[in-house]
Amino acid sequence: LGFGEAVDTAAVTAALSVTDSSGKPVAGALAWEGASTAQFIPAAGFFPGAWYRISLGLESLRDLAGNGFRDSVVVRNFRVTGEKELSSIEGTVVTDPAGGFAPRGPVHVQARKIGSGGGTPTRTTADSAGRFLLGNLREGSYVLWAFEDADSDVLRPEVTRLEELRLGAAEDLSYSNLWSNYPLFPSGTILGSARSPEFREKAARDRVRAQLAARGVEALVVIGGNGSQSGSAALAKEGFAVVGVASTIDNDLHGTDVSIGADTAINVTLEAIDRLRTTASSHRRVFIVETMGRDCGYIALMSGIGGGAEVIAIPESEVPPAEVAARLRAAHERGKTHAMVVVAEGAKQGVHAMVQYFEGRQQETGFGLRITRLGHVVRGGVPSSADRVLASRLGAAAVACLEDGVSGVLVGEVRGAIVRTPLAEIAGRTRPANTALIELARVLAT
Repeated sequence: LGFGEAVDTAAVTAALSVTDSSGKPVAGALAWEGASTAQFIPAAGFFPGAWYRISLGLESLRDLAGNGFRDSVVVRNFRVTGEKELSSIEGTVVTDPAGGFAPRGPVHVQARKIGSGGGTPTRTTADSAGRFLLGNLREGSYVLWAFEDADSDVLRPEVTRLEELRLGAAEDLSYSNLWSNYPLFPSGTILGSARSPEFREKAARDRVRAQLAARGVEALVVIGGNGSQSGSAALAKEGFAVVGVASTIDNDLHGTDVSIGADTAINVTLEAIDRLRTTASSHRRVFIVETMGRDCGYIALMSGIGGGAEVIAIPESEVPPAEVAARLRAAHERGKTHAMVVVAEGAKQGVHAMVQYFEGRQQETGFGLRITRLGHVVRGGVPSSADRVLASRLGAAAVACLEDGVSGVLVGEVRGAIVRTPLAEIAGRTRPANTALIELARVLAT
């Protein structure tokens, strides 16, 4: 029991009641640590796995100044956990002062149990050598983080790493099978990986291979787009076993018709277009919707067609602002009450150019004008069923490659079949948008 200030210990002892699941009182005594913290010690002990109830009537309690509490009762149910159900994870947090990061203070470690439904994580602080021990953990798989700021949870995955993890007595408590129970619904890079310009240098790749060898890693499955697969190709060329898995929302990788994440990104954008259409129609407006696509306009093209956009502007098919205005004016003259313009962020004649052109010229279109930038919203969300199935198929295919002794390839889907394409043919190449779809979008909008 913990109180915010010192209390009358005798009054608390008199007001406390502990019962078992049948309502039978549990004999015991309170052991006080000062006047604000106490521990209930049962006379005959608690039974592991059993449920108990602790009740504390506040109406008779007083602090040391004689002030009373509100007239109520606090009741809590709790289950006793046996020692055999608990274990621990110990390890070391390694920092890299040479790489530009030296902790300014203590480094904290946090563990959250997978499937805990967002329960309270377990935390501890590493010692000066980076060693830590997370105790009293239930059996299961855990995600671990190391970070420097205990208040804001600022993660530093790019400069800290966890290593030398040793497990306690619980057989199923494992850091190595950390992702084995991870459900299919999370999206994004749950590993916390990011681009590394340094990886373009052979010296950096040599260090990577040395780290992998030191940890007994014999092969990698690299999930990603052009940047990731260029790195995969470099490692493969230098003799390391790598299999790539096509995953990019831009869907511009060679060696596959569709990449993991593209379908979800399209659906997120399409949902935004559908929602904006309600306001656009009721207020007779044009909405310019900017979605992701720095070098490839696949998301804008597919969501624009699916959303019935009057104009689709992508890097592969630029639409000058004057032509945008002409198409919108034509839509107004045909009796349309609203219009949608979908723009990829990488289009040179994009949102910025359109805003500049339409400043003071909105009357040319016959509609009011509003702009919505979706930004990184497109990268999140719950994966679609198509992406879940594709990820499962490609993941299994990648493992099959390694089992067959095949590496240096990208696994993708072409015409419904899983295919293997040499990484050397993937690196540095992009697949442009389908010109037939660009023409279809123009025809449907007229």
